[in-house]
Amino acid sequence: MTETTKKLQEWAVSKIKSEYLGDIALLVAVDGVSVNNDGHGECFDYFVPAAERGNKLSLSFIIDGVGHDLYPRSWERCENTAGLNDNAAFLLLNARIIYSRSAEDTEKFEQYRKKLLENLQDKEYMYRKALERLDTAMGFYQTLMFEEKLRKAITGLGFIEHYMAVIAFYLNGCVYSWWRNYFDDLLKLPEIPGNFAEYHKAMLSVHSVEECRSLAYLLIETTRKFIAAHKPDSAVSVKTPDDNLAGWFCEMSLQWNRLAYYCKINDATSAFGDAIILQSELNAVGSEYGLDDTDLMSAFNAADLPAFGARAKEINGGIRKILLENGVKLLDYPNVEEFLKEN
Repeated sequence: MTETTKKLQEWAVSKIKSEYLGDIALLVAVDGVSVNNDGHGECFDYFVPAAERGNKLSLSFIIDGVGHDLYPRSWERCENTAGLNDNAAFLLLNARIIYSRSAEDTEKFEQYRKKLLENLQDKEYMYRKALERLDTAMGFYQTLMFEEKLRKAITGLGFIEHYMAVIAFYLNGCVYSWWRNYFDDLLKLPEIPGNFAEYHKAMLSVHSVEECRSLAYLLIETTRKFIAAHKPDSAVSVKTPDDNLAGWFCEMSLQWNRLAYYCKINDATSAFGDAIILQSELNAVGSEYGLDDTDLMSAFNAADLPAFGARAKEINGGIRKILLENGVKLLDYPNVEEFLKEN
C-alpha cells in the first residue's frame, strides 16, 4: 500500500465516523484493479449507504493524475450482483471491507458474496444467465446491422465480444477478476468458444463497418454453439402430451383451416402470413413437448401452395396422433349438436 493510498483510506474512514456515522454501512476496497501501481480501488472503491444522507459521501477526484471515484452501491445492487444480474461480480468477489458500521452489516455483505459463489456452482442457473447475456448481445447485434458510423460499429462489436466472453466464464462456473483483464482470464479457462482468441485478435484491427458486422456474427455464432454444448441435463425438461397441448391444438385449428383455405385458392401472401404464426407456435410446443416433426416453413413454395397445404395437414395429423396415443382427450366435435349434447 502506497502512502497516498493509506492517507486516502484514513481520510475516508475518518470522514464517515465524523460526518456520516450511522449513514454508511460499509466502505469497500476492491483488490486487483490497480494498474501500474496507481492505487485505484485499493484505498476504497465504493460504499454501501445505510440512509439517504449517506449518498452525499460520493465524490470523484484526481490526485497526481490518478482518478478516484468514491461512489454508492446500495444493498439492492449488491444483491443483484450476487444474482449475476450485472457484470460486476468482481466488485463482490474481490471486495475488502475497510469500514463496517456493525457486525450485522459485515455478515449481510458476506452472505451476498457466499450467494454469488453458490450461484457460480449451479450449472442450470449459470446456463440461464448465459442465455440472458446472449439476448443482450443480440440487441447490440441488431443495432450494429444498421450502423453506418465506424466508431459506433467498433463500440458495438466490443460490447458483443465482451458479452460473449462473459458467457464463456459463466459456463465455466466463474467470472473474470476485473473487466479490463477479462481476455487474459479467458485464456486460462478450461474451455472457451472455438476460434474466440482468433476473433478477439481480429477485433483489435478492424477498419470498416462491414468487418465489424462479420466479426460480430462469428463471435455470436461460435458462442451459441458453445452454449448448446454446455446445456445441463437438468435444463432439458420435455413434457408428456397433456390437456394443455390438446387445448393448444384446438385453439390453433382455426389457423390450420385458414391456411388450408388460402393454399386452396392460391393466395400466397395470406398463406405465408398464417403459416409464420403457425410455425412460431409449433416451434414453442415442439420444444416444450419434444415434438420432432414440426418444420412447416421450409416447405413453403408460393408456386406450389397445394403441396405446402399438404405439409401443414401432415403436421396437424402427426400431433393429433401423438395426443390420441397418449390418451389425451381432444374436444373435437363433428357438429354443434354433438357439442351441445356433451356440454
